[in-house]
Amino acid sequence: MKRLFITLLILSLMLVGCGSVRITHSEFMMDTVISYDVTHSSADSLIAHCSEITAAAEDLFSAYSETSAVSEFNNSDKLIIEDIPELYDTLRIASEVYEISDGAFDITVFPLVRLWNVTHSEDDWTPPTDDEILSLMPDVGMDKLMFDSYQLTRAPYESKTEIDLGGIAKGYTLGKCAEYLTENNAIGTVSFGGNIALVGNKEDGSAWKVGIKNPFSPDTFIGTLSLDSGIVSVSGSYERYTEYDGVRYHHIIDPKTGYPAESDLASVAVWMREADAYNGAYADALSTALFVMGHDAALELYKPYSDFEAVLIKNDGTVTLTDGLTARYTSYEE
Repeated sequence: MKRLFITLLILSLMLVGCGSVRITHSEFMMDTVISYDVTHSSADSLIAHCSEITAAAEDLFSAYSETSAVSEFNNSDKLIIEDIPELYDTLRIASEVYEISDGAFDITVFPLVRLWNVTHSEDDWTPPTDDEILSLMPDVGMDKLMFDSYQLTRAPYESKTEIDLGGIAKGYTLGKCAEYLTENNAIGTVSFGGNIALVGNKEDGSAWKVGIKNPFSPDTFIGTLSLDSGIVSVSGSYERYTEYDGVRYHHIIDPKTGYPAESDLASVAVWMREADAYNGAYADALSTALFVMGHDAALELYKPYSDFEAVLIKNDGTVTLTDGLTARYTSYEE
């Protein structure tokens, strides 16, 4: 698979003390810009290893690569996954979020995402017809998949169901990189597009500041979160979209309707307190699920759980914070 590695910036090789250096580096992988800001005596080699982790994940998870494990499943009856623990882990987490969100997050929407083609739309793009959408709906639903640590198969007679792990794989891979950096006592941040991991404690003891983009003016921030650690994942309708006859169509498909989600939310940010693969995947999938569910249903899902926090930005500009973020959020209007 041909990858585009673009070194956008090497900002500094700054002595930080105790032989450590701070390196910032960016590259393009997994269809997004990945940015590192890492302090460690071997920061360059740690970043290089994270790039290897990400390249391997791209080879495994990409639904658009003919040689990936995901594509192998989509083009066959079953996939043996006993030697692919990363795939089993992401399927298990995807299934968890599918269940608790009542299907708002669903990895089987891939045929609909491909049909809409919002992200890769051309100048002559037109929305798919109702009949085209309806023809794909019978194959949507994670209940049409069966898997364990040995194999992934389709439920009997569900021969057309396909999967796309794009809504969870970036968070999972980010978490794997964060785990590796933590094991090596590095300090810094790693950003995979709308996902960011906070690794270690800043040397001055202050909290990490994570900016929350203003979905109505994405070049600005609506506020900041002060966090000690963890992973933040953001989903919204403002970055990947196309327009037709004055109507905006974003990339997040509602599995229940087959259309871009008609949510009253413009953006959702989910914070998980630990920076590891499980929490990265969970945050990535959950931010999508909450966006699809909408404001009130998202808060209802939050009530029984204490392992995540969220910032919900409604289409009218209202910002709602879950309990664990009220003291950590600073609005830019304050």
